[in-house]
Amino acid sequence: MSAVDTRSRPAAGPPAGRRAPRHVHPLRVESLRGIAPWTGLTVASATGLALLLTSSSWQGSWWETQVVLRHAAAIFAAPLAGAAGCFQGAREHRRRTVELRAGAARGPLPQLALAALPGALWAAVGYLVAALGCLLATLPYAGDGAPQLGPALTDAVFLVSVSVLGHVCGALLPHRLAPPLFGVLVLFVSSVPSGARHLAPLGGSQLPADSVAVGWQPWVVTVCWGGLVLTAVLARGARRRYLALVPLVAVVVAAVPLVRTGDRVWQPDPLSRQAVCATATVPRICTNRLYAQVLPEVEQALAPLDGRLRGVVGVPRLWDVRGGGRSDDAVLPRLESGNTVVRGRLSDPEGYLTTVTYELTGDPASCRAGRQDRLATAGSTVALWLLPNPARARETERQRGWSAGAPEELAALDAREAAVTRLDAMAPADRRTWLAGYFAARAACAPGRVPPL
Repeated sequence: MSAVDTRSRPAAGPPAGRRAPRHVHPLRVESLRGIAPWTGLTVASATGLALLLTSSSWQGSWWETQVVLRHAAAIFAAPLAGAAGCFQGAREHRRRTVELRAGAARGPLPQLALAALPGALWAAVGYLVAALGCLLATLPYAGDGAPQLGPALTDAVFLVSVSVLGHVCGALLPHRLAPPLFGVLVLFVSSVPSGARHLAPLGGSQLPADSVAVGWQPWVVTVCWGGLVLTAVLARGARRRYLALVPLVAVVVAAVPLVRTGDRVWQPDPLSRQAVCATATVPRICTNRLYAQVLPEVEQALAPLDGRLRGVVGVPRLWDVRGGGRSDDAVLPRLESGNTVVRGRLSDPEGYLTTVTYELTGDPASCRAGRQDRLATAGSTVALWLLPNPARARETERQRGWSAGAPEELAALDAREAAVTRLDAMAPADRRTWLAGYFAARAACAPGRVPPL
């Protein structure tokens, strides 16, 4: 019998006309299927909807925009990401494949990473998409300055960390109530009033307006949250579990300066100390560079003051800049996005004008100990006189409504209206002289120097 010649036999392969199956990496499968992409979509939708419903409160200020982003990250994105990670962590228990997974070729650590990372990264991507849309919506209305990338990136790191920690929690406690309870726990930790709150997104939201984080804060927060995640992952899946002590030590070392620094980790924005003034108006109006784009609106709203105070000596300056003010300056009512300013425009010009008149005739910083009767009476008279007639009538009617049932207050209002009438009847030169005398008495906090009216 002759031997069979196999040298010319073709190699085994797929049938003609069919392509060989392509190997797909498990990370891609986990990223495109299951709960991971839905987590990103849910986080983006919830965060975007929350931002959309409150858009009038933050469009127009970079600081307000980033504060509301941090609120959205802590209140909506983080609990959702944590709950989704916790639900994903219990997947093998629901499928009853824990023992099968234990005998797989990949070790526990790679399996944990492949299952936890896709959902965590999708949550971060969803939040960053919502944050990008929020920043782009603010761009047409914001003034000088620029958004900080550090807080947005640290918030994304926070979401990744919360999701992975939730995954570990779900793997250890595979109970159906674990995901919602973990989401509530994340919400509580995000707002805990302690030195550690600066690790969470809400840490800088209760501080004075127009604050910025010091340069090292985002790096420290990243190390802290990354270290916590590595500690949990290594303690759960590493063969040498004592290695989890290394990132835990890094967390403690990084957190100490952050906790000890406390609120000082947030500093005033340098632009809030730089004045932008309207020098052609009376009184002179100065605000900080962060709201320089609203200054023309303020000038237009306060135009009636210019017509009444032009040529008067000693009119105080209206000042809203951190530091650098004089003792006789009057406070320019704060320009706040969502309150006095909405999308780059004054929300109530007449109300703003009324507030300015009372600030202009109020006590200077040099005599805050208490108002003197004569100076206070003259100041309220000037404040009412400075208002144009329609606004003056509405302010008088409003104050009479507040004083209803109080005869003494109504009598004082009658006396003030009579004084306003006398001031209106004065010759322009005499009125300017009287106003100059009043403002000089105000600056010196000397009621006896108020000229008679």
